[in-house]
Amino acid sequence: MTKKSKGPARTSSSGKFKPDFRVAGLSLAGFAGLLIGLIAMSYGGLRFPLRSSVSAFHEVDYSGKNVAAEAVGFLDDSMHHVLANLKARLENKAAADSLTILNSSIEDAKKTIVLLDGYLAEIADAGLADTVVNKKLNGWLHFAIGPDDPRRWEDEFSTAKYGWLTKVNGWIRVPGSGSTLLIHPLSANLKISNFPTNAQFMAKYPQVGAWVLLIAVFCSFCGIALVTAFLIRQEVYQLFEQYIEGASKYKFLLSWFGIVFGLIILNVILKYSFDDEIPVKSLYFMQTFTWSMRIVNFIGYFTGACCLAGFIHTASMLPHFVKSIKIREQNIEKQRDAVAKLGLDLKTVAASGTHAEQTKLKTMEDEQEDIRGHFDRLVGYFNKYFVLSAVILSLMVLCTGALYGTVNSLGFVRLLSVTWGYSPAGTDSVYLYGGLYTVVLLLIYLPVKMRFSEIQLELPAPSTGGGGASADNKSGGLTDLVKDPFSKLQGTLVAASPLLVSVVQSLLKLVFGN
Repeated sequence: MTKKSKGPARTSSSGKFKPDFRVAGLSLAGFAGLLIGLIAMSYGGLRFPLRSSVSAFHEVDYSGKNVAAEAVGFLDDSMHHVLANLKARLENKAAADSLTILNSSIEDAKKTIVLLDGYLAEIADAGLADTVVNKKLNGWLHFAIGPDDPRRWEDEFSTAKYGWLTKVNGWIRVPGSGSTLLIHPLSANLKISNFPTNAQFMAKYPQVGAWVLLIAVFCSFCGIALVTAFLIRQEVYQLFEQYIEGASKYKFLLSWFGIVFGLIILNVILKYSFDDEIPVKSLYFMQTFTWSMRIVNFIGYFTGACCLAGFIHTASMLPHFVKSIKIREQNIEKQRDAVAKLGLDLKTVAASGTHAEQTKLKTMEDEQEDIRGHFDRLVGYFNKYFVLSAVILSLMVLCTGALYGTVNSLGFVRLLSVTWGYSPAGTDSVYLYGGLYTVVLLLIYLPVKMRFSEIQLELPAPSTGGGGASADNKSGGLTDLVKDPFSKLQGTLVAASPLLVSVVQSLLKLVFGN
């Protein structure tokens, strides 16, 4: 007989009850992940005694309101001089001047002055986070900022930190009377604007708070998934140890570090090929952004690789159970034939249980059923690893989309979007990340799923006492698909979940973006 698996609560040989604290361990792992996520996001602004109060976040301040007000004020003063000059020429009634043209020019100048005065009042009354006015100002202001400038500024910022300062030239273009446009050159100083607290920054940019929350949820789930993966791995090992003497404990670890190494190679290749520049820069809103993301990405890749390793390691054990079941099924058939040759009534002897050959047959059938039960448990572990891997990758895509949404809500990035005609952190890139993670998951899922399907075809159907297939296994094919149309698509939907998350996030942005 096979060994019985250990239950969640055990009783020692002395009869004392030993509670199982694995659930508490999962909770503690999730809480630890939460703390790590929060610290990773805010360690640049953690408050300690004798340390000045500073936020972990900042923004690039170009003083758009002040620059625009100064330029519009200059245009307003200039237009007053033009109006005064036109009025003087009208009073002098110079022969070279057309009265009609002078009167028309005076009216246009008056209308333009009214518009400029309105602009000045609108700018003066605008709040710090007035989206409507800031969008209008970004449409008026045009700075000579090229796509390579943020990369150069990022290098300068890494050295100067919060003392970073640079000057950019440009011009302002505001609509005047009729179809005229008033243009005036200007310059602005780009500098880092600090916030006293994190709460003040998130009050101005609420999407930052949503992004931090998602990072905390992601790290919490990674903590739970990591502990769950090790608990499942231990149960799989105990299950497998019953049938193979000296089963290796290190194949799981080798698979784990092999996948970690593969993910590192993938990132290195991407860094020197298509993903050769980080679209979100520390300069934009967070000094410690690079290291914070390295910590979070390490947690995600480390945990995801652990789940994928368990996924592969568990699937590699399935063929052994199939072989064992097939051999035992053949022995059971031989034993049934031996019982039948003795001319015994199987139902009568089974009820009495007095004949030695029938007792042996009953023992073999019980062992076979026990192995099938362990095989089903192994398949359950296989599915749990798979779902954990898909959820981790989906959360990574969700956090990436939230990060890009956060960056695009910043005032300076909006200015770059207007200047360039596109955002430096385009949200469409979330599709690429979703697709990439889906490909990674499918590269592991599809070969394993194909092998698993082959194993299920090789597996003999459970037989009844009379040696035929059970009634529960006669149905299948189109009947099962009609009864449960999504059962056949479950694995595919889970594997494609990172890509589906990116699509859903883009749809939400389309609906609520404006």
